[in-house]
Amino acid sequence: MRFLKIFLLAATVITNAHITTDAFAYATQDYCTAITANKCNNLTGCLWSSEHEGADMCQPCPAGSYCTVGTGNPIACTLGNYCPAGTSVQAACPAGYYCPNTKTKYDCQAGYFCPAGTTALTSTNSCPTTHPFSPGNATAKSQCYYQIPAGYEYDTTTNAHTSCHAGGYCPGAQMTYGTTKDEYGWTPCTTNGQDGRTITSPTGAQRPTQCYVICPTKTIDHGRQTAPNVNAAADSAGNYYYPTCTYTTTCDIGYHVSGSACTANTYTVKFNKGTKPENASGNIQHTGYAAIYSQTLTYDTAATLEPVRFSLTGWTFAHWCTNEIGDCGTKYTDGQTVENLTTANNGLIDLYPRWTPNLYTITLYQNNATTNGTETLYTKYDTGVYTDSARTKQMTSSANPITKPQQKYTVTLDPDGGNVSPTELTATYTFNGFYEKNPTELYINGDGYITSDGEEAAKTTANNTTWAAYWTVAQVELPTPTRTGYTFDKWKDGDKTASTLYNVYSDVTLEATWTPNTYTVEYRPNKPSNSTNSVSGATVNSDHTYDESKQLTTNGYKLIGYKFHHWNTQPDNSGTNYTDKASVTNLTSENGATVVLYAQWAKCAAGYYCPGDNTQNQCPTAFTSDVGADEITDCYLKTNITLKDSLNPTGVQLFKDSDYTDGQKPRLYYRGNQTQ
Repeated sequence: MRFLKIFLLAATVITNAHITTDAFAYATQDYCTAITANKCNNLTGCLWSSEHEGADMCQPCPAGSYCTVGTGNPIACTLGNYCPAGTSVQAACPAGYYCPNTKTKYDCQAGYFCPAGTTALTSTNSCPTTHPFSPGNATAKSQCYYQIPAGYEYDTTTNAHTSCHAGGYCPGAQMTYGTTKDEYGWTPCTTNGQDGRTITSPTGAQRPTQCYVICPTKTIDHGRQTAPNVNAAADSAGNYYYPTCTYTTTCDIGYHVSGSACTANTYTVKFNKGTKPENASGNIQHTGYAAIYSQTLTYDTAATLEPVRFSLTGWTFAHWCTNEIGDCGTKYTDGQTVENLTTANNGLIDLYPRWTPNLYTITLYQNNATTNGTETLYTKYDTGVYTDSARTKQMTSSANPITKPQQKYTVTLDPDGGNVSPTELTATYTFNGFYEKNPTELYINGDGYITSDGEEAAKTTANNTTWAAYWTVAQVELPTPTRTGYTFDKWKDGDKTASTLYNVYSDVTLEATWTPNTYTVEYRPNKPSNSTNSVSGATVNSDHTYDESKQLTTNGYKLIGYKFHHWNTQPDNSGTNYTDKASVTNLTSENGATVVLYAQWAKCAAGYYCPGDNTQNQCPTAFTSDVGADEITDCYLKTNITLKDSLNPTGVQLFKDSDYTDGQKPRLYYRGNQTQ
């Protein structure tokens, strides 16, 4: 009986390395049935053993050795060769593996390449850093590669991958050793079916379907036609193509699509009556017009807004607002040229009027003021009255008074030669306030504050107006001047008489008028006390006017033995002397006074005689007289003389009284042609 034996030699699995398992079957039935010269019947890799006869004499060659035909002893394989059990001829470690000994082989690891005969993984057979990857069981350096990820391409500047640039796609690639170029791994987008359109891809594209054709925008009037970019697609044959762009019409702001064109939008502007200002006393009027009117406008077409058809007494239209109250919103002036107030088709713009109170002035007529006060007030209709043109200082009954005007005059007193004190008087009018031209209502009081009537009038007077100052006329009490020799008559203003309480209407000079005083001069005879004669005759009193020269009355008094000499204001001649018929002035300043003049007598001088006719006559030649002689017969011989005549040619000697030795001889008085 024969037995069939199969010997299996199995390799052991080593971590991270693979040892190849080789099965070698020795069929003794077929090849080892007889002892022949070749022992194992030419079966390679078998070892003949003389110790065995028969069927079991052929053994497989042990691993690490090779056995030639009929070899009796195995031959050790050299390093770098791989000899599994049953090897008849040693052979190099196969490419893609490395054999650290002759018995086993390992898969060449990633990152290495293993040509035939490789015994180990070392730096010698590691892939270079520029191409650090390799597939398992790589056999040559040319199998080393740089792994470019999907969406990236190689950049020789940095010797690294960079994002796939637009216009193509990068599915990822292995750049093998010996191949180094820019854009390696980048494939341009196909142009098939793009019909002249621009194709591109996003940066970092990984697939051809990420390529797309740019659908160009088509410009139309006031709009454009656009289509989304179209990605490439593959047909049933695998060819890539770009579908047709599907366009959508889009119009500019203010336009709408009409068919395939863009048409300007239309919109309505509505002019509303709106709400009047809170402090407006009147109501918004729209006589002859509707409370609301409108206007249709076209986008991109300038138009002039319809004119304002509303009015409000005392107020002026300021502008239109898009908000009825509060914040104005958008502001438009009357008749403004506008365009594109809204972009909406069939849109509506509501406009509401805003009002500004009219500004008026009140002229404060100063009415002959000598110093003007505030001359102009400024009003806002329905609002108030102000002292400043900026209308920030509003007058009230207790705030912001006017500067009051003044009316003052100077009365100058001309005493016309007299004296007066004072010589000037100040006449100050009383300011009563400002009224209407006809003083019916007081608008500003005498203290300069607005009254309630004035405030109301200022707020509701829709025009410029005038208020007039009213005054109480100033009176002055005129003093009485004095003037020596005169009696004050009156003060005169030109040809008019000024009363003592004088109403003053301007600067004025008043002149005093006077009546000269009159007086009487009384003449008294004033007979000397030693006169035994009586004064005869009379002297009439004279009337005199002050400052007028006038002769004294001719003396009419007579006194025998005396001659009138002069007048004197005192009986004893201690006063003022005045000659007879002297021209005199101002003997007294007292009106109606009597000035007494006393006759002053002089005894008739020696050698003269005074017969009482106010003459003094000289005694005849050779005669004299004693003082006070009143007749010629009082004259007596003053020297010794010899009287001769025809009868007494020798003459008779006469002697003056002093020649009488005894002093007893009588005087010889003159008796005409006789001597006694």
